Amino acid sequence: MRPFIWPRVIRVATILIVLAGCSQARPEEPAFIGESTTLGDGEIHTWAQLDAAGDPISIGVTFTEGMLSELPGPRMISLAMPEEARTTLFTHVLFDWNPGGHAPSGIYTKPHFDFHFYMIPDEERAAIRLGLDRVLLEGQFVPQDYLYDGSTQLGVAVAQMGVHWHDAEAPEWNDQDFTRTLIYGSYRGQMIFIEPMITKAYFESKPDVTEEIKLPEAYQRSGYYPQRYGIRYDSDRGEYTVALEGFVSR
Repeated sequence: MRPFIWPRVIRVATILIVLAGCSQARPEEPAFIGESTTLGDGEIHTWAQLDAAGDPISIGVTFTEGMLSELPGPRMISLAMPEEARTTLFTHVLFDWNPGGHAPSGIYTKPHFDFHFYMIPDEERAAIRLGLDRVLLEGQFVPQDYLYDGSTQLGVAVAQMGVHWHDAEAPEWNDQDFTRTLIYGSYRGQMIFIEPMITKAYFESKPDVTEEIKLPEAYQRSGYYPQRYGIRYDSDRGEYTVALEGFVSR
């Protein structure tokens, strides 16, 4: 089905709905809606919330609870962020549904969703090929405790995605179940995405959580970066939201 675009600006009502539970939201702050499409029996769209000066407060995706039912097989869908999100450097979200999970076996082999928030153009991401990435990130650009997924001295780039870096201190790497986690991604020596990964079962528990994001010592590009991510269910609307929040200029 061909994607459609929501109206560009939704004011007070949508802000309170989409960002329910976000204490930073104020009624005068507009939310801008990006690209939208359907999946299963539901709909998913991107959005960005700015303050009165035009600086970002949060960005994210919202989907209706019907999306969790009648899901098809594996899906990988790219959704553009609204233009107003450009000061965050984030250009689009690559949304993945993994009904059987993915490697590493025994860690992420649960039905789950990947929300890759990319800082490169969609066409550049789509051109990434499977293979060893011979230019890894320099240490100051990698958050503490993060390791790349791979068994060699070089990171393995996943096609159309990049090299995935996981938090070695995350619960799923320390004999606990995987429910939610935060991944960083790189390619050819550049940090290119931040990725909340969340199981279908965790969404079905109807969460309302905010997690701190481990941050690197330095950044390669100037712009706004998030300090937290949130996962929330709005019972009045029957909607779930995954948000990057607490943006600061770096």
